[in-house]
Amino acid sequence: MDYPSPARSICRRQIVMANHRKIFIRYALVGLANTIIYFSLLWFFLDWNIFSYAVSVGLAFGIAISFHYLANKYFTFDSHSRSFAELVRYFSMAVVNYCVSLITVWFCLDIISISTFLASVISSLIVIVLGYFISFFWVFRGNDLTL
Repeated sequence: MDYPSPARSICRRQIVMANHRKIFIRYALVGLANTIIYFSLLWFFLDWNIFSYAVSVGLAFGIAISFHYLANKYFTFDSHSRSFAELVRYFSMAVVNYCVSLITVWFCLDIISISTFLASVISSLIVIVLGYFISFFWVFRGNDLTL
Protein backbone atom coordinates (compact mmCIF):
# COMPACT_ATOMS: atom_id res chain seq x y z
CA MET A 1 0.00 0.00 0.00
CA ASP A 2 1.31 3.44 -0.94
CA TYR A 3 1.04 5.94 1.90
CA PRO A 4 1.67 9.66 1.31
CA SER A 5 4.85 10.91 2.88
CA PRO A 6 4.49 13.31 5.84
CA ALA A 7 6.38 15.96 3.86
CA ARG A 8 3.95 15.70 0.93
CA SER A 9 0.98 15.90 3.30
CA ILE A 10 2.37 19.01 5.02
CA CYS A 11 3.13 20.64 1.67
CA ARG A 12 -0.42 19.95 0.42
CA ARG A 13 -1.87 21.39 3.64
CA GLN A 14 0.23 24.54 3.23
CA ILE A 15 -0.96 24.97 -0.36
CA VAL A 16 -4.60 24.54 0.65
CA MET A 17 -4.21 27.03 3.53
CA ALA A 18 -2.54 29.57 1.22
CA ASN A 19 -5.42 29.15 -1.23
CA HIS A 20 -7.98 29.67 1.57
CA ARG A 21 -6.10 32.76 2.73
CA LYS A 22 -6.14 34.28 -0.76
CA ILE A 23 -9.84 33.54 -1.29
CA PHE A 24 -10.76 34.79 2.20
CA ILE A 25 -8.94 38.08 1.56
CA ARG A 26 -10.94 38.51 -1.65
CA TYR A 27 -14.12 37.63 0.27
CA ALA A 28 -13.31 40.28 2.89
CA LEU A 29 -12.57 42.90 0.20
CA VAL A 30 -15.91 42.19 -1.45
CA GLY A 31 -17.59 42.54 1.94
CA LEU A 32 -15.89 45.88 2.53
CA ALA A 33 -16.90 47.15 -0.91
CA ASN A 34 -20.43 45.89 -0.28
CA THR A 35 -20.63 47.82 2.99
CA ILE A 36 -19.42 51.00 1.30
CA ILE A 37 -21.94 50.58 -1.51
CA TYR A 38 -24.82 49.96 0.92
CA PHE A 39 -24.14 52.93 3.16
CA SER A 40 -23.34 55.25 0.24
CA LEU A 41 -26.62 54.40 -1.48
CA LEU A 42 -28.53 54.70 1.77
CA TRP A 43 -27.00 58.10 2.47
CA PHE A 44 -27.70 59.26 -1.10
CA PHE A 45 -31.34 58.13 -1.07
CA LEU A 46 -32.02 59.61 2.37
CA ASP A 47 -29.97 62.81 2.07
CA TRP A 48 -31.52 63.76 -1.24
CA ASN A 49 -35.01 62.75 -0.04
CA ILE A 50 -35.43 60.53 -3.06
CA PHE A 51 -37.35 57.79 -1.21
CA SER A 52 -38.81 57.12 2.21
CA TYR A 53 -36.48 55.44 4.72
CA ALA A 54 -38.17 52.05 4.18
CA VAL A 55 -37.76 52.19 0.41
CA SER A 56 -34.23 53.59 0.77
CA VAL A 57 -33.13 50.76 3.06
CA GLY A 58 -34.77 48.11 0.87
CA LEU A 59 -33.34 49.47 -2.37
CA ALA A 60 -29.84 49.97 -0.95
CA PHE A 61 -29.95 46.45 0.51
CA GLY A 62 -31.17 44.94 -2.77
CA ILE A 63 -28.45 46.61 -4.81
CA ALA A 64 -25.77 45.75 -2.23
CA ILE A 65 -26.73 42.08 -1.93
CA SER A 66 -26.82 41.78 -5.75
CA PHE A 67 -23.32 43.26 -5.90
CA HIS A 68 -22.18 40.92 -3.12
CA TYR A 69 -23.44 37.85 -4.97
CA LEU A 70 -21.98 38.83 -8.34
CA ALA A 71 -18.61 39.98 -6.93
CA ASN A 72 -18.21 36.80 -4.90
CA LYS A 73 -19.37 34.66 -7.80
CA TYR A 74 -16.89 36.05 -10.33
CA PHE A 75 -14.09 37.70 -8.32
CA THR A 76 -13.82 35.67 -5.12
CA PHE A 77 -14.84 32.16 -6.15
CA ASP A 78 -14.38 32.42 -9.95
CA SER A 79 -17.71 30.72 -10.63
CA HIS A 80 -19.02 30.70 -14.16
CA SER A 81 -21.97 28.48 -13.37
CA ARG A 82 -25.30 29.47 -14.88
CA SER A 83 -27.12 27.32 -12.35
CA PHE A 84 -30.24 28.75 -10.73
CA ALA A 85 -29.47 26.44 -7.79
CA GLU A 86 -26.33 28.48 -7.05
CA LEU A 87 -28.43 31.63 -6.73
CA VAL A 88 -30.92 29.81 -4.48
CA ARG A 89 -28.04 28.53 -2.32
CA TYR A 90 -26.66 32.08 -2.05
CA PHE A 91 -29.95 33.57 -0.90
CA SER A 92 -30.45 30.62 1.48
CA MET A 93 -27.04 31.45 2.95
CA ALA A 94 -28.11 35.10 3.32
CA VAL A 95 -31.19 34.00 5.30
CA VAL A 96 -29.08 31.71 7.51
CA ASN A 97 -26.57 34.52 8.12
CA TYR A 98 -29.38 36.91 9.01
CA CYS A 99 -30.83 34.42 11.51
CA VAL A 100 -27.40 33.75 13.04
CA SER A 101 -26.88 37.51 13.32
CA LEU A 102 -30.22 38.00 15.11
CA ILE A 103 -29.59 35.11 17.49
CA THR A 104 -26.06 36.31 18.24
CA VAL A 105 -27.17 39.87 18.97
CA TRP A 106 -30.06 38.59 21.12
CA PHE A 107 -27.69 36.33 23.07
CA CYS A 108 -25.13 39.09 23.56
CA LEU A 109 -27.71 41.66 24.67
CA ASP A 110 -30.20 39.61 26.67
CA ILE A 111 -28.08 36.80 28.08
CA ILE A 112 -24.60 38.24 28.65
CA SER A 113 -25.62 41.93 28.73
CA ILE A 114 -23.00 43.60 26.55
CA SER A 115 -23.44 46.76 24.50
CA THR A 116 -25.42 46.77 21.27
CA PHE A 117 -22.37 47.94 19.34
CA LEU A 118 -20.14 45.15 20.69
CA ALA A 119 -22.92 42.62 20.06
CA SER A 120 -23.13 43.80 16.45
CA VAL A 121 -19.35 43.53 16.01
CA ILE A 122 -19.34 39.98 17.41
CA SER A 123 -22.30 39.08 15.20
CA SER A 124 -20.57 40.53 12.13
CA LEU A 125 -17.38 38.57 12.76
CA ILE A 126 -19.30 35.32 13.17
CA VAL A 127 -21.36 35.95 10.03
CA ILE A 128 -18.28 36.84 7.97
CA VAL A 129 -16.53 33.57 8.83
CA LEU A 130 -19.72 31.52 8.54
CA GLY A 131 -20.58 33.15 5.21
CA TYR A 132 -17.13 32.42 3.84
CA PHE A 133 -17.28 28.73 4.69
CA ILE A 134 -20.87 28.33 3.48
CA SER A 135 -19.92 30.09 0.23
CA PHE A 136 -16.76 28.05 -0.20
CA PHE A 137 -18.18 24.62 0.60
CA TRP A 138 -21.81 24.94 -0.49
CA VAL A 139 -22.87 27.99 -2.52
CA PHE A 140 -20.02 27.95 -5.05
CA ARG A 141 -19.07 24.30 -4.46
CA GLY A 142 -19.04 23.32 -8.11
CA ASN A 143 -15.80 25.18 -8.68
CA ASP A 144 -12.41 23.56 -8.24
CA LEU A 145 -11.44 25.83 -5.37
CA THR A 146 -9.29 23.50 -3.30
CA LEU A 147 -6.44 22.77 -5.74
